[in-house]
Amino acid sequence: MLQMNLNTLNEFRHAVCGCFKQAGDALFNTIDALSSETAAHSFPELSLSPLFPRRWPSLYEAFEDGKIDAEQLRQVFVQFAPLPGPGAYVFVGVDTSNLYRREAETAVDRTLVPLANVPESAHAVCPAWVISSVVLLPEEAGQATLVLDSQRVASTGLAMQVGANQVQAVVDLLVQRGLRPVILADRWYACAPFLVRMAQV
Repeated sequence: MLQMNLNTLNEFRHAVCGCFKQAGDALFNTIDALSSETAAHSFPELSLSPLFPRRWPSLYEAFEDGKIDAEQLRQVFVQFAPLPGPGAYVFVGVDTSNLYRREAETAVDRTLVPLANVPESAHAVCPAWVISSVVLLPEEAGQATLVLDSQRVASTGLAMQVGANQVQAVVDLLVQRGLRPVILADRWYACAPFLVRMAQV
């Protein structure tokens, strides 16, 4: 299990907060509340978290007015990742996951995605967001998998193109540190939109 001293944790939290360019305090309190109140199912419930010292309208401020510098946040995640020294190989994975939002009728840009763990003949779908993530894979079983970049795939976009852009950005940061990234992905990424972009990595 990864160990982190309090000074490093405080530095990380401060660096993450610096990536919030608008409604930063509300966004940061919201992250703390979401991390601690896993059973909350509504904004009023989430606002009752001891880690959310604001009133519940601040949650709306965080989600409606909040602005995050994604590039800067990616740099922070790489900066604080437990990376080996220069010249070492690191394994980077890319994949998508579905964030099901069946009841979120007002959520913007939901798409219909297949439900997992159903018979092939069922063809069941559910409204959801598709999330593309690039992660630092552990060297040993049982170690943590660390997210280096995460983006929602718009209904007008392709997961392969989003993933390729993410991988390229993360690899650039790792190479700047003298590391040798090895990219791992499942068979769905063995396609032209992804491989053409990887030619530049």
